[in-house]
Amino acid sequence: MWRALTGILLICCVPAFCFAGSDATLVWAAHKRKIAHVEIIGTLANGQTELVQSGSGFRVSQPYVVTSGHMFDKTSNYVSVLINIRFESRDNPPYVAHLEIKDPVVDLALLRVDGIPKERGCPFYLVTDKRAVSPGTDLFFLGFPVDGPLRLSAGMLSIEADPTLDLWQTDALLNPGNSGGPGFIVGGYLVGIAKGVLKEWHAGDTVTQLQGISQFVPATRFQDSEVGKRVLLEQADISCLRAVAMNDDGSFGLSDDPVAPVDAPTPFAYAQPVSFEWKPKETEPFLRSFKASHGYKIKRCTFEPVLVVGADVTCTKVEEGASANMYIKPVGNFEGDTPRRVLGRVVLDQTPSTQ
Repeated sequence: MWRALTGILLICCVPAFCFAGSDATLVWAAHKRKIAHVEIIGTLANGQTELVQSGSGFRVSQPYVVTSGHMFDKTSNYVSVLINIRFESRDNPPYVAHLEIKDPVVDLALLRVDGIPKERGCPFYLVTDKRAVSPGTDLFFLGFPVDGPLRLSAGMLSIEADPTLDLWQTDALLNPGNSGGPGFIVGGYLVGIAKGVLKEWHAGDTVTQLQGISQFVPATRFQDSEVGKRVLLEQADISCLRAVAMNDDGSFGLSDDPVAPVDAPTPFAYAQPVSFEWKPKETEPFLRSFKASHGYKIKRCTFEPVLVVGADVTCTKVEEGASANMYIKPVGNFEGDTPRRVLGRVVLDQTPSTQ
């Protein structure tokens, strides 16, 4: 049977050059440019237009954005609808989108966005192993609540990570407009998509107001949905959608297959987020070394950039795959207080040392 075997995930940085802030800060920096404000404008029979719904979404692969399916529940009341997509800020110029798939079972929708620029690197890795999360796991949601600016909400997983459940619960503060926005665990791995908030509990004739119970569609349900199947089918680089799982020792990593994580002793990947920031006067190249996991050798070392300013980053295996070195070399002329920045992931594709 297929099961997950994965490597170690660490938030790692050299103290002198590490970004200030918490895990939430890293999630914000890594993903804010991929978060979409979704605006649906309907045209009535008399020619008037009005706002039907607004919410959140996120890029998954070229040229798609995922959002909530219930955003489109009322569109049949209009002669036509216009879907505007703005990334990172509601003040940015919109892209026009078209509804490709609406999956009412999982409450997800897939939008094709006209003219969306191609971005470097991988969009998201999916948390598809329930062992990777448990009650108390830190969660970070990005979205546009109450049709306002992009906002980050932090909380924790409030229930057991049961893959048979349609929805998981969190105490993260989610509001109208958060629907369709992504939720992440430490390291920026996609754990789910915001659904909504439980506001009332009915017991007979008694209605009790609720607070602090938000719901989201887990990544396991996204993976199995009609939306997720289309994304997996059309993703140009399938390695961009590798599953995030967990070892018995509690360490994280990436499998080679987004649908079926791998068995020992087949290949697997070790993923490590890295972030550096330093002043222009520091021009010497920096070196960071990574060792192969026990019983494995490194086949390939890859740096997947999220944000790189004023630097050249390379990663190569050394000592016949026993380790790998990541080199960060300053490039260009930087003056004043403008810092050089490197934010991304180092991925070590590994094979058993006996092969």
